[in-house]
Parts: sequence; structure tokens; C-alpha cells
Amino acid sequence: MMRKGSLRAKSAARARWWRTFPVVCALLLACPVQASDESHANRLFVEAVKHIQAAEEEPVATRKLELLEDAKRKLETIVDRHPSSRLAVELVSGQNIGTVSLPGLAEAIEDAAVLACPQAPNPACLLSLAVATAEKIEFDAFRNWARVDIVAAQAKVGYIRGALATVEKFEGANERVSALADIAIFGLKHRNGSKQPG
Repeated sequence: MMRKGSLRAKSAARARWWRTFPVVCALLLACPVQASDESHANRLFVEAVKHIQAAEEEPVATRKLELLEDAKRKLETIVDRHPSSRLAVELVSGQNIGTVSLPGLAEAIEDAAVLACPQAPNPACLLSLAVATAEKIEFDAFRNWARVDIVAAQAKVGYIRGALATVEKFEGANERVSALADIAIFGLKHRNGSKQPG
């Protein structure tokens, strides 16, 4: 009787082991992947911080802008390619990691673009300069009219995300409707060449 009970216990133990074996394997395989994800995210973050630090010391405005834009691309790569990493979660939620955050970096890029634009004018910096200038207009109605023109220009050159960001600044629904219509019209024309929206 003792022998049969012992055999049954061993058999049950083996059955439990085989049931848990796939789970153990999955955990062992997942750990290196998660560690690799964190490692790649950390490497990109370090590179981004180095670019930001270099930008702070850079006297040439156009080069400063390039360094900041490179840093932003690296942070966005963390969010896009390593979304399960701790850094991605903190970045996408707008948190400061030390002195670095995506919103803060976006403001730094906008300021750098304003300084760099006279040295090397291009649509991106000219539109950034227009946005920054429009925000200084004192009267709400005049400021919104300027924003409508900026949204149309952004949509015409294909800067749809920038145009939508400008729309978020409108106080009134009427201006939002007009601006969104411009994005729909000019954005589609930019995507399809000269094809008019049907």
C-alpha cells in the first residue's frame, strides 16, 4: 500500500511539473527580451541626453536645432520601438526624467527654430516662427485669424500634425471648423498631388 501511494505521489508530482513547464519556459524566454528592451531604451536615452547637452553648449543656432531634433527622434524611437520599457511609459506620459521630457524638448526645439530660421530659412522653421509670433498677438480675434492662416500654410506643405496642434490652440468653435476644413482640403491635395477632394 505504501509503495502504491508513493508511486501515485510521484506520478502526480511529475504531472504538476509538466503542467508548469510551459509557464517556466515562457518566463525564462521573456526575461531576456524584457532586459534587452530596457537596455536598448536606456542606450537611446543616453544618446538623446548627450545631444541635448551638446545643444546647450552649441553657439551655432542651426546646429543647435539639429542636435535637439536628433534627440527628439531618439526619444520618440524609445516610445515607438520599446513601448514596454519604463522610459517609454514615463516619456509618453509627459514625465520629467531628470531634466528631460518630450514636452520640454518640443519647446526647446521651437525656441531653437526661431533663432535658426534667419540663418537657414525653410518651411519648418518659418512656420514655427509664425506660430511663436502669433501667440504674442494681444487681441484674441487677431490671434485666431493668424492661427487660421498658419493652419492653412501648415496643411499646404503637408505638416498635418503641426496643423492639428495649432488647431488645439483655438478658443472658438468657428475658427476650429474653418481650420479643420483647411486641413482636410489642403492635406488631401498634398497627399494626392493636384487631385481635388471629391
